[in-house]
Amino acid sequence: MQTLGELEGLRAIVEQFSTAPVESIAPLGNGHIHQTYLVRFAANAGQVVLQRLNTYVFPDLPAVMQNIELVTSHVRTRLQREGGSELHRRILSLRCTRAGKTHHEDPTLGTYRMFEYVDGTATLSTLATRGEALEAGRVCGEFARLLEDLPPARLHTILPGFHATDRRFEVLVAALAADAVGRAAHVAPEWKRLRGLEPLARECSAWARDPELRVRITHNDTKLDNVLFDAASRRALCLVDLDTVMPGYLAYDFGDLVRSCVCTAAEDAQDPSRVGVRFEWFEPLARGYLSELAQDLTALELRSLARGALWIVLELALRFLSDFVQGDPYFKIARPEHNLDRTRVMLALLERLLEHESEMGRVIELAAKEAK
Repeated sequence: MQTLGELEGLRAIVEQFSTAPVESIAPLGNGHIHQTYLVRFAANAGQVVLQRLNTYVFPDLPAVMQNIELVTSHVRTRLQREGGSELHRRILSLRCTRAGKTHHEDPTLGTYRMFEYVDGTATLSTLATRGEALEAGRVCGEFARLLEDLPPARLHTILPGFHATDRRFEVLVAALAADAVGRAAHVAPEWKRLRGLEPLARECSAWARDPELRVRITHNDTKLDNVLFDAASRRALCLVDLDTVMPGYLAYDFGDLVRSCVCTAAEDAQDPSRVGVRFEWFEPLARGYLSELAQDLTALELRSLARGALWIVLELALRFLSDFVQGDPYFKIARPEHNLDRTRVMLALLERLLEHESEMGRVIELAAKEAK
């Protein structure tokens, strides 16, 4: 619950974007980075999504917002050209301030932006049906396909090295050496396991020396709860949370979707023995994804998709442990060892996925052949 002072502050921010009277403001979602609110206007004047932006994580907000403007405009144009309907539901619409700016900076209250709310939608924390899995994969593949003719060089690289798993390994090494908050000794078992995975951490950078692993425009945070579904039909509509859209590799987008869908435990479960893999979701995720993209993938890009699931899980283990060792400056936490719990879940998930490594490759190869 917000205090009266907090609500008044948020109302003052909303007034920078709209003159409509506000009926209510309530927290929305459970994101790690930004604080998100659903704003309802009075007299049936609609709803919007208001976000207080984390400027520690995203210090160059103009670059973030320029990317979002460019990508949403390009996708909307592609959808129009393809005869798409309900475009307001298939790509996010940014609402600018009354002064025509993409975001509002207040020295006391923080920095905010606003999106149009998409009615009749839902996000999912877990998959319940094969159809939902197919749709989640399809909309992620569609996002990449719709951006295939937008040169990656036109976008800012918002977070350099964001999916450079080898660099994440080196960040952890440096954090352990600095031991700024005295936690290094506490994570010795996790560090031992991660040290043995260094070759996997360096694999993508080695593959990227081959021009067949093409740099594309990617979402870079394609977890399931960033997929917006139609609440009634469960058809996937679009991806949300576009802050990290920038040049990257498809393997990480597909891998992150897989990672978020197949794990049987919560990302921050306190008992890693509960972690398993619902591998039955992998095949429809792959089929959905490749139904949009199979025609355009190089052989190496296709091979990289299964590896991407391994790369992203390892990367998250490295990131969570680095954050814990550094005193939790990046990810939101609700308890002292929250990021350490997340690390342990990722390590357990990686072990389970490695058991399915060959099978993942076979599924992707078959799905690609059928899509072509």
